[in-house]
Amino acid sequence: MRKHTRRKVWGLGDAVSVAISGACVIDDKRLGLLRAAEREALDAFQFGHATWKHWGCITALVQAARVLVEMGVGPEVLPSIEAVERFLEAAQARHATTGRLGATGPDLQAVRDLSEYHDLQRTSIDLATYQRAVEKAINRARNATSSPKPCAA
Repeated sequence: MRKHTRRKVWGLGDAVSVAISGACVIDDKRLGLLRAAEREALDAFQFGHATWKHWGCITALVQAARVLVEMGVGPEVLPSIEAVERFLEAAQARHATTGRLGATGPDLQAVRDLSEYHDLQRTSIDLATYQRAVEKAINRARNATSSPKPCAA
C-alpha cells in the first residue's frame, strides 16, 4: 500500500479584508500603544531611572525612522536621527562609567523631535508599508548583533 499525501488547506481568512486592513493607516489603538511606550522611555531617561528596556525602545524608534527615510518617507528626519544616535552612544558610554543611563536636556529634546517626526512618518503611510519597515529594522538589528563587527585599523 502506498502512502498518499494529504493536502492541507489553511484558512487564513478573507483575502479582501486582509488587503483592506493593510492599505489602511495605523489605527489609533496601535498608535497609542507605540506612543505610550516611547513616552515611558523618554520619561525614564528624563527622571534618571532608565533601563536597557527604555534604551532599546528609543533604539527601535531610531531604526524604524531610519528605514522609513531610506524608503523615501520623510528625509527631513535624518538630522534628528543622527542626533538621537549620538545620544544613545553617549548614554551607553555613560553607563559604562557611572552605571546609570541618563540624558541631558538637548538629548531629551532630540528624542522628542524624533518622536514627533516619526509620528508624522507613521501616520502618512499605510499599515503594510510600516510593517515592512519595522520588519526590515528588526532584521538589521538581528544581523548587526549576530555578525562580528569589523575592527577599526
